[in-house]
Amino acid sequence: MPPDTKEISKENDPLTITRPTTWTESWMASPGPVTVVEHLNLFIKGLGMGTADIVPGVSGGTIAFITGIYHSLLTAISSINGKLFRQALRLRFKEALAELHLRFLITLVSGIAVALISTAHLMHYLLTEHPVPTWSIFFGLITASILVVGHSINNRV
Repeated sequence: MPPDTKEISKENDPLTITRPTTWTESWMASPGPVTVVEHLNLFIKGLGMGTADIVPGVSGGTIAFITGIYHSLLTAISSINGKLFRQALRLRFKEALAELHLRFLITLVSGIAVALISTAHLMHYLLTEHPVPTWSIFFGLITASILVVGHSINNRV
């Protein structure tokens, strides 16, 4: 064999597909936060999204956009696709788990759920007992959201 030529083995062949062999490998291959700090950061962003979903006129998607996770959220949602279901139907659950952005989705949805459950009663109270200041804050949030999204659009044009 010439000295400049590498022998291609199964380990260094770029066309060889490595499949996860354990559930832990599958879980860790799944895109999403790894460290506790990353999980906490994403959970807090989920709290913001869930709280925004309760506020009239403000969207959790807008909060995802403002906090910089909108693209990751769309990518995670799009990981639930035909390929995932085909792998599951072929009983390749470990491969399906590795493709699914489950670590991202579980952390984010947990934050959203905690916010929805914990702030729904508070929002009802604020809207009935203190409507003017509450609606003023909502108006400020909506205005800030418009400005942030508008600024982002202007930067891309």
